[in-house]
Amino acid sequence: MIFDTIKWLFFDVGYTLIDESASHEKRINDCIEYQRKHYGKVFTYEQIYEEMCRASAEYREQFYGAMERLGIRDRTPYPKELEKPYPDAEYVLKELRKKYSIGIIANQSAGGKTRLNIFGLGKYISNYILSAENGIEKPNPEIFKLALAQANCKPENAVMIGDRLDNDIYTAKKLGMKTVHIKQSFGACQTPKSDNYKADVTVNNLTDLLKYF
Repeated sequence: MIFDTIKWLFFDVGYTLIDESASHEKRINDCIEYQRKHYGKVFTYEQIYEEMCRASAEYREQFYGAMERLGIRDRTPYPKELEKPYPDAEYVLKELRKKYSIGIIANQSAGGKTRLNIFGLGKYISNYILSAENGIEKPNPEIFKLALAQANCKPENAVMIGDRLDNDIYTAKKLGMKTVHIKQSFGACQTPKSDNYKADVTVNNLTDLLKYF
């Protein structure tokens, strides 16, 4: 089996373990109101959301990619307080932790570990590599190498699980890790542009991971 030699499972955070939908919904609506109030411009929620999905499909950052295409000078903050774990996140991590060590490789702002602890997920996680605390962002291979080194794990004994083919799958696969693409939210907008971006397995949600691990 493809995952027979696996010892470590590394997860992304946003739209993988943590649902950012409510945060993005509020930010879009705040952006619409800001543009109307300060610039007299009218945008719809559907218009911005569609552009975010397009940006993700083009392997660009979804929100700022949409802002650039629409010519919007956005000044609305991202409401991180509205983030929440996916309903199945804790159960899935609890089950996976029985057989594997679990780590995090994520582009996250400062305090990411604290937030995961508040959400009740931290007790299942043994290793954290967060961009804000290490000065490296995915898809830079060095952030993956750092996680593997700290875990004392060879690439062939590790899996990267994430929602973005560009940030999560491509580099991990290039380094020799196994990969799982989880098609939650904007991750579902992405398709592989070459074999280098094809994950070993594609799932629709966290619970689907239990079919393979």
